[in-house]
Amino acid sequence: MAQVITSIAIIGTGRVASSLARVLRERGAPLRFIAGRNREHTRAAAKFAGRGVEALPLEAIAGAASRLILAVSDSAIP
Repeated sequence: MAQVITSIAIIGTGRVASSLARVLRERGAPLRFIAGRNREHTRAAAKFAGRGVEALPLEAIAGAASRLILAVSDSAIP
């Protein structure tokens, strides 16, 4: 039985995360959130991704979506 993905969130606000978000949304994926450490960068990434994508602070992402995509630099991972 196939598992249904009800929502996707991306953690990261850089070029890769923003581009991935935009492509996923344009292709009809249920992308709902982008989360990041910097409020302005997160808002800009969500705006770039397009309509229906909400910017969230990093602390609020847990449990917000059924799937998470981590798109940050290696140095951002402890």
